[in-house]
Amino acid sequence: MKSRKKISTRRVIARALLIAIVLVAFYFLVKPLAKVDYRLANLKIKSEHLDSRISVLQRELDKLESDVVQYSTGPGIELIAREKLRMIYSGETLYTCRDSQGGQDYLIFDGTTQPLSINYRTKSPFARAWDMILSLFR
Repeated sequence: MKSRKKISTRRVIARALLIAIVLVAFYFLVKPLAKVDYRLANLKIKSEHLDSRISVLQRELDKLESDVVQYSTGPGIELIAREKLRMIYSGETLYTCRDSQGGQDYLIFDGTTQPLSINYRTKSPFARAWDMILSLFR
């Protein structure tokens, strides 16, 4: 009976050892696959972020291309010259009005009291009063 108990105990130990070896081998086989899956998930997230960034940049590029087309024409060049560079034709007068917040409004007049171009960043109370004064002479 003793020998049978010893054989039975050896078999149990051998089976437990075999199961432990199989589990360790399975762990080392599955671990790299889990790392690959984790990396793949991170790459998918980065890809989605880059796709959204590409779409934003594409919209910006489209806007800039349309601006180039618009500003390469005669009226577009004149618009830039008047609004950005504050250039005027001879005989015109440029008035600069500053409000209390530091904002500026530009009014261009040709000899009459009619403004040719008004560029309001914000309609300050001073600009509204100026418009009201000018409307008295129209």
